Amino acid sequence: MSLRTRFESVLRVRTCDIPRWPAGSRSTCAPNTILAGLNYRKDQPPVLALPDEEYPTWLWSLLDPPALVDDGPGGKAEKVRLRKENRQRIRDQNFMKTQ
Repeated sequence: MSLRTRFESVLRVRTCDIPRWPAGSRSTCAPNTILAGLNYRKDQPPVLALPDEEYPTWLWSLLDPPALVDDGPGGKAEKVRLRKENRQRIRDQNFMKTQ
């Protein structure tokens, strides 16, 4: 058996073992997936992923970028926008120096 056929057979087995989760789920783990590394005691049972409905609703908005309120000239939103534009301008200038 060649290396390629062994690799293809391993790939077929691995893709069959991956648990499937329902379409439209928010989490990256299927329900009842063992989360390795979360149980730090020897006698603790393995930690399993829960279905999306059992997690609190605020959990799904933790990684969303904060919405900045436009509070006029000199406000927080304008400072963030100007800083972003300045960084991009510096990147563009540095790139042009290398050409």
